[in-house]
Amino acid sequence: MNGKSSLLVVGLARNVANNLSSEISRIEKVTNNFYSAVDFHVVESDSSDETVEVLESLSSKRRNFSFESLGSLEKVIPERINRLRFCRNRYISAYRERKDKYSEIMIVDFDIRNTKFNVSSMKSITGFTQDWSGLFANQSGKYFDIFALRAKGWCTTDCFSEVDLLVTTGKSREEAKELAIWGKMRRIKADSNPVIVDSAFGGMAIYRSWVFDQFDYTIDSIPIKESESEHISLNYKVKLAGGNLFIVPNFTNFGWNPHNLASFKTLRRLDRVTKRKKLLYLRSVLRSLIN
Repeated sequence: MNGKSSLLVVGLARNVANNLSSEISRIEKVTNNFYSAVDFHVVESDSSDETVEVLESLSSKRRNFSFESLGSLEKVIPERINRLRFCRNRYISAYRERKDKYSEIMIVDFDIRNTKFNVSSMKSITGFTQDWSGLFANQSGKYFDIFALRAKGWCTTDCFSEVDLLVTTGKSREEAKELAIWGKMRRIKADSNPVIVDSAFGGMAIYRSWVFDQFDYTIDSIPIKESESEHISLNYKVKLAGGNLFIVPNFTNFGWNPHNLASFKTLRRLDRVTKRKKLLYLRSVLRSLIN
């Protein structure tokens, strides 16, 4: 990347009032080391906390920050994935309407505390030597985003459809999830080779700007079900256009979240037999031991 490169950070926000400001500051502090300009655009919907007020405050204080609040979409678009697809297309529209031109677009899920995202993580992107169109974050714990993942020899089908199919063969839903979801979560060591994928996300990703110039999250031209992850439709279009997509092992954003912690059978058992406060304490102890 040269001194003239610029970055647009986009993402969705719902009920993230407690950590949105700190995440914006964290990402800006890291990315400012690598780009001549970093701007933010956040799309919000369906929040029941003070997220909109926080967005308004950020917009009034930061010249590089904008947002769009879509209000209550849940009644209009009740199916969650279709709603996410609609919201994500809104930040693509916002990008296309801007006069500024960006070399890369970073997508961030702001409901995650990206505590592992730092200068070292960013260097793994800027120093990436293979031809790429999209790079996806890894976790220092197990890679969690099986729903958005399509990779040969790892996950080639929709994990929830696989769960339903396994249940029809006599598996319990717990056994089916172990095979189709939790058992596929695996730790990718930081010094591993990049993982070639057809689709991924992992809570943080960076794309070349041409991807947003040409493609969006609609499924009109892609043979996937509406219930499949919205990231798959965008990523499949990139692959069909000849783009290369990778999970970068040392591009980390965090260690553990409720999804990859659920891959531990012991924690799932604790979830059923303990009070939530106690479970959260036990999970925090586990994080400290395995981070």
